[in-house]
Amino acid sequence: MAIHSVRSHRCDQCPKSFTSRHKLQSHINGVHLRKRDFKCEICGKAFLENNNLKGHMRIHSGERKYACDLCPKRFLFAGTLRSHMLTHSQEKHHKCEICDKLFLLRTTLNKHLRVHTGEKPHSCSVCDKSFRTTTHLAVHMRTHTGEKPLCCRICGMAFAHHKGRSVHMKAKHPQELVALGLIDDKGHLKCTDTVEMVASNAKY
Repeated sequence: MAIHSVRSHRCDQCPKSFTSRHKLQSHINGVHLRKRDFKCEICGKAFLENNNLKGHMRIHSGERKYACDLCPKRFLFAGTLRSHMLTHSQEKHHKCEICDKLFLLRTTLNKHLRVHTGEKPHSCSVCDKSFRTTTHLAVHMRTHTGEKPLCCRICGMAFAHHKGRSVHMKAKHPQELVALGLIDDKGHLKCTDTVEMVASNAKY
């Protein structure tokens, strides 16, 4: 006989109910008390659950643990990977009326439109700069924090941005990249994350 979870723990501030007291308390803390105990030490953003903070930290570290099985792209979050997978199986129906570019998702089109409108809704809390996306804002924050989360695993030099690391690796370690098969005929790195992983393994 199948056992179904009973939502016996009811919130006294709204109609929602939960299967455990812990889930109920998390709901009250996050929704009604707006309690956020897990704070990012880099940008100050606070979260209800520690797992949410861990996921957020990937924005600062640049870690892209979710890989597409059909192309070389990697992503920070599982949800972003799921959205990306649709690009391999569905047609792009959302068209930009300004430049005719097509997009799979309406949300992606809306972000693209900011290129034309100049809208930059994400503001830096330290200076007066604004950005089109949260990712661009997170990268910008490194100029204030001095954070350099991206490392060249061949020599260990640290970088704040992917571009700086790529330029360094091609200029300082061309022979290693060729030997590892991680640079194509046009001089482009095949995948920076793969370079880190393979070069690190080759070093030890």
